[in-house]
Amino acid sequence: MNSLALGKHFLPALEKLATRIPNLQCAMLCTPDGFNLCSLGLSENQVGKMAALSSSLLSVGDAAVGSLLAKESPAASLDLMTMEADGLQIVCLKIQRPDSYFVLMASGRSPLGVIIMGVKATANDICKIL
Repeated sequence: MNSLALGKHFLPALEKLATRIPNLQCAMLCTPDGFNLCSLGLSENQVGKMAALSSSLLSVGDAAVGSLLAKESPAASLDLMTMEADGLQIVCLKIQRPDSYFVLMASGRSPLGVIIMGVKATANDICKIL
């Protein structure tokens, strides 16, 4: 399936995310290498940049977690990352697939818990589509 068809396939899940999170500013589903599949609320100029940044943030977070774990600890990967700036919440979540994962990013001026719950519910919707 090409990326345009794949994006149209997942767009209803992102649109449902917009109903779950009041004051949602934007949302995006991308690949771990920073390729946008579908998005809401982002300009054309922002899409590529945000896809690359969202996937990179999770990679950097993975490296930080890996360096902080004790050597005898089992390997762990970062599944969710949150950031906040002046009331703007940003949540990035890995959606596991058999051979890789997708990155779901959402941003808005809502309570962090509301955004996390909305993102996790949307991740479940996307997993059902997969």
